[in-house]
Amino acid sequence: MARRNNACAAADTSKSQGRCFEVKIELRSLERRKKMAELLYPLLSFDIKTLIAVLVWGNLAVIILIQAYGHASRSREDKQRCAWYCLAKFFQASGFFCLFFRGALSDIVTVHLGDSLLLVGFYLEALSILFLIQYENKISYGFLSLIIIGILIVFNGAVLIFKNYSITVFAVSLLSSCIFAVPVIRMLFAENMNIFHRVVSAHYLIFALLLLPRAVFAVQDDTDVLTDSFIQSLTFLNLVLLLVCGLSACLLLMKEHADKIIADMTSIDSQTGLLNRRSFHAVAQKIFERRRTAGDPLAVFFIDIDRFKTINETYGHAFGDEILVLLAQRLRGVLRVQDLSCRYGGEEFIVLLPGPEVEQASRVTARIMDEVRQIAFEQHPEFSFTVSIGVMFGVPEPNETLTAFIDKAGKALYLAKKSGRNRVVVYPGGRLYRARNAARRAPAGDL
Repeated sequence: MARRNNACAAADTSKSQGRCFEVKIELRSLERRKKMAELLYPLLSFDIKTLIAVLVWGNLAVIILIQAYGHASRSREDKQRCAWYCLAKFFQASGFFCLFFRGALSDIVTVHLGDSLLLVGFYLEALSILFLIQYENKISYGFLSLIIIGILIVFNGAVLIFKNYSITVFAVSLLSSCIFAVPVIRMLFAENMNIFHRVVSAHYLIFALLLLPRAVFAVQDDTDVLTDSFIQSLTFLNLVLLLVCGLSACLLLMKEHADKIIADMTSIDSQTGLLNRRSFHAVAQKIFERRRTAGDPLAVFFIDIDRFKTINETYGHAFGDEILVLLAQRLRGVLRVQDLSCRYGGEEFIVLLPGPEVEQASRVTARIMDEVRQIAFEQHPEFSFTVSIGVMFGVPEPNETLTAFIDKAGKALYLAKKSGRNRVVVYPGGRLYRARNAARRAPAGDL
């Protein structure tokens, strides 16, 4: 019995020592966390008034930089985007300037005017973001305009009714968060946005989300805009970071737009808006190789405007250019998104259809002929023109090249021309589709 009692006592002593050891470890861990917090707190704790002064001067510096960029740019669109962004930053700088004198000037200036200027500045920045990503949905712009009108009415009404600074902070935080909702959602979830757009939207999203706890703490702790607190410091620090990131994003988005214009100039035919010959071959080569490897069919249409030289000589080159533009528009209306079309040279066009059935390719050529027949000209109502189409349809041979495939469509086009024009010829059988109710022809002469 004595031995058993001694064993129990030893076990209890061992357990208590173990518990004491665990408690000591936890205390040491808490001390380390406390020291770490004490070290990190100064990094996130700032004088609010100093941060507001930084925002005033920072926004003014951004205006100078963006205005200089816009002045140097030759693009009218870039100049407009710069003007909108500078206007947004001017309103924000003015709003922060009014906030800086909270307590020294009347509430009409520092509360009503200052916060209203800030809200309008955030609204204009949201619009600028949409302009920069070339978002063209007029409904969203109208929605944002209604939001800012409602926000200004609600905010100033709430301040007049409650006459409480914490309500002011709550209203501005909540409403500012709503303003950036449209551009953030657009950049995060739209399919045509790249990783850079999503990173930009993520930063605006972080700013919008940080405003929500600030709104809650403002009501609970009776917070004024100049009150020093952790959440206040975090919010204004994020505003400074947003200023830097917004400037970088604005310049990079405009550069992206300029790069796209340069790429379009080298890949798009300026007259018709279709791909030019070089860029068509670059894109079509990849599609051709994939189809050849997979053993899937391709269709190539070689289209030529009948007697185009005679049309130019009779009606003038400007009229001939109009025909080219109208034909390109009709081709875009007939083709699918995955189909390629290009101006191959002069009055020649090429269309590539990946993976169509024979019936589908036939329907497309018939639609092209019908669309051409329906084209009318106000200045020459009596005039109409026709096209000839050579078609190469099939699965590419293992060693066949894209150029050889297109050449076969070119040979079919030659047969269409020799057979009387205004028809479709399919290589190699020479099967013909003659346009019904053929339109009145231009004077005979060249092919």
